[in-house]
Amino acid sequence: MFILSKFNSGCNKLCEWLLIAAVAVMVVAITLQVFYRYVLGDPLIWSEEMARYCLVLVTFLGGAVAYRYEQLANITIFVEMFNRKVINVIYILVQFLILGIVVLVGIFSIQYIFSRSIMLQVSPALRMPMFVVYSVIPLFCLFTVTNAIEKIALTIKKFKEDG
Repeated sequence: MFILSKFNSGCNKLCEWLLIAAVAVMVVAITLQVFYRYVLGDPLIWSEEMARYCLVLVTFLGGAVAYRYEQLANITIFVEMFNRKVINVIYILVQFLILGIVVLVGIFSIQYIFSRSIMLQVSPALRMPMFVVYSVIPLFCLFTVTNAIEKIALTIKKFKEDG
């Protein structure tokens, strides 16, 4: 459990730094695009694509980090009507549901990324291999799965301690 917790902490710190870098790159790319288009009258061909890929990175990695810190939107009015034991059982069931869905998304995304058409495809402006762009989805799945396993283990431990 300790090893998984350390791994998750390290991965989430890495994700946080990648998020900061991606937002910074996105801001610079969009600012440059505006400057080149409206001041110099000669728009950049790569900036919109770069900003789009950074936004995809921010969306998926940000989702994994938000899941880790339980910052995703949720509706708890129904669950709060129950006692602590029932809430823990519901929480564990929800984590298993999340785990299953994310594992399926991860499996299908890996199959998609390694398909011949994606492996040969490059982005129009940046000429970057598209499997690099799509690889953020399995990364999201990896970070979310490890976080879900840790959450399930901690909740079961707490459930046993509460009796």
